[in-house]
Amino acid sequence: EIDRKSPTEKRVISRDETFDLLDASFNPITGEPEAVKVSNDYKEWKPINDQSLMSEHLNFLNSTGLGVVDIVSRDNTNNTWTVCFSDSDKPPAHYLDKAQQKKLTLIKEDNLDLEQFKLAKTISFTYTARDGETIHAFLTMPPHKSSENLPLIVNVHGGPESSEDASWRGPDSQWAACRLGCAEVKVNF
Repeated sequence: EIDRKSPTEKRVISRDETFDLLDASFNPITGEPEAVKVSNDYKEWKPINDQSLMSEHLNFLNSTGLGVVDIVSRDNTNNTWTVCFSDSDKPPAHYLDKAQQKKLTLIKEDNLDLEQFKLAKTISFTYTARDGETIHAFLTMPPHKSSENLPLIVNVHGGPESSEDASWRGPDSQWAACRLGCAEVKVNF
């Protein structure tokens, strides 16, 4: 954090020993940082202060069972948020969130035509590379097949400036698992 009144003074407001910090959410009224987005298995928002209203509200959003939450925007009063929930086996859904009332209203669901299908779930795992580094990866398996002796697709992606997570990331993993009957591994390198 950099103090706007004294820009030469800096202090660490959040860190993660394993994953990168991707984003920060600032209070629209005070301008103070309230949460950081961590590049872990689900790109999770973590409050900077566990005793804050942000922490309480993130706990509420995470308790809904709607999936992994992403803060899309907040209005200037900090009462109306736009949030998106997703998971590896269901496309994103966007909600208007009345934060003080803890009330969610569905705005939009992506890919409604996929509701009729059983989609593949993605799980995270780690392994140790030859140099001793821990490597994070994601495995997507076909939902209707035995997990033994499946063909495997290794999906080399992005990186090192970006990383994958286990939430909904579009059609490639679902296509490989559900249409081709293949397992797919995405490795974060």
